[in-house]
Amino acid sequence: MCEDPKYSIECVKFHPDFPPKEIIDQDYERGQGFAKVPDLYPEIGAWFTDVFATKPCPPMEPTAREKMLYQMTAADYVAMFKAGEVTAKEYAEALVNRMMHYEMLNAWFVTSYETSHYIIEDAQAIDDKAAADGVESVAPLYGLPVPAKGTMASTDYPGGAGLGILDGCYSTDDAALLKLIKEANGIIMGKTNVPEYACSWQTMNHMNGVTRNGYDFELAVCGSSGGSASAVGSYIAPLAITEDTGGSTRCPAHANGNFGYDPPRNKYPNDGNPGITHFRDQLGTNARSMDDILLFDMAVLGLQDEHANAEANVAAMTNDAIKIGFPTEIFVNLNVPASVRALDGGLSYSGPDRRASASLRNALSQAKMIVSGAGFSMTEEEWPEVESPTLGKVNALYHMLSGFEFEPGTPWTYSVCAQTFTGQIAQWQHNYFLANTTTIADVIDDTRPVGVSHGPAGCFRGYNGNTGESKLRYCGVYQTLAPEFWNMYFEQTGVDMIITPTQFTPIQKCSSPPAWALRREVLTFCCALGTGTRRTPWAPSQSKSRT
Repeated sequence: MCEDPKYSIECVKFHPDFPPKEIIDQDYERGQGFAKVPDLYPEIGAWFTDVFATKPCPPMEPTAREKMLYQMTAADYVAMFKAGEVTAKEYAEALVNRMMHYEMLNAWFVTSYETSHYIIEDAQAIDDKAAADGVESVAPLYGLPVPAKGTMASTDYPGGAGLGILDGCYSTDDAALLKLIKEANGIIMGKTNVPEYACSWQTMNHMNGVTRNGYDFELAVCGSSGGSASAVGSYIAPLAITEDTGGSTRCPAHANGNFGYDPPRNKYPNDGNPGITHFRDQLGTNARSMDDILLFDMAVLGLQDEHANAEANVAAMTNDAIKIGFPTEIFVNLNVPASVRALDGGLSYSGPDRRASASLRNALSQAKMIVSGAGFSMTEEEWPEVESPTLGKVNALYHMLSGFEFEPGTPWTYSVCAQTFTGQIAQWQHNYFLANTTTIADVIDDTRPVGVSHGPAGCFRGYNGNTGESKLRYCGVYQTLAPEFWNMYFEQTGVDMIITPTQFTPIQKCSSPPAWALRREVLTFCCALGTGTRRTPWAPSQSKSRT
């Protein structure tokens, strides 16, 4: 942090892997936070192509043993630890060595790279406990290193939600999910990089740089959980914590070749992780194996019996008893009704009808062939139509997204559910950084826009510009009714799950216009909807107390 007791804009530090200050500051209007100079976008794109994407990647020559450790799943590690074939320290040392070797990925906060020795110390403590009290004394995670998303409060690693002005600050308490991981004898593996307060579909901030994609430095990692997703996709950790409001677990999973799990609200406790909304934000995971996601879920929530029963029930089913849906409207094709186009807010837009890219449509066709060939029951039915009071007869998902009104004649908009954003930021800073005097104005001043698609400070301001009690109260109505329209498909078709693309396009290059000027309808329609299985209404917190 700046030594000046009063934070000033001159104290801002720019990471070498963040677009240069001389470019960005031309595109920055103090106190506003939005990018203002479109003529600079080609210059920003050129920096990503000519500087960011060309940074040399030092070769790593692991031993056969190290390579095996990197490639292991979390389940592999647990099995080997229980069998005495690997220690927690050996595994942690291998992962930390890889983490530090590929520091140029910027997958973690700079401060987590600087304090990575804590990971190895915690692993040694697990080994010592197992030696003294038996292997099962460190069950059920047995010292598994788990990277935390950088928005989570942590007493072990400094850094606050990607802000430079909280960079050296430790939290006064751990986020509730981190407490559960520690209770389950997991190890917190630092804090991963995020955009400021997770408010961007790109992962970057001026203090920790832009996160690189381990598959290709030219490709975006997406956001806001891009640091966690890059760490997993780059074989530095088998599983990491993410968080999703409108795609922040799912889109990074898509970009980094991972499995992404965005659970129902409060499946994992969210205390200690600042939200953009008060009912959509949810901590989840990225992993290279779905089995690892199940292992983590079982371990931190103590659901061993429930998982065992579910596994037995599924094993007893034949493939033809499992029904899979392939709906395409909104997920693959956008045939937006005229009544939605006519809205002044909500999901209106002026572009033509669109559909997913050819490569994703081809991948979906291949998925259908595989599902059919394996003998699963399959349907291509769409969501049923409903008679919407505001939109007329439309696909139920269009009503779910655009048919509600929070005031007579005023359509529901995504920004309404984010009206409490800055309040949650202020409360989080107060609860977890008690000695810090940072204000929301400081937060806005400390945030830099990059091109047109990365401007968190503009969201801090814009989401809170037209709130009112009636709008906030209506959020409760929306969160109660919306699951009914989502569940309608599962109830009427009898499907057990659906398969859809995560988004409309393959992952974009950082420098290409689609990456910095993503069409709003692609983001809104493809990221705002949960994909996978029937969603349950938002439930009370299931946080466990410490023993």
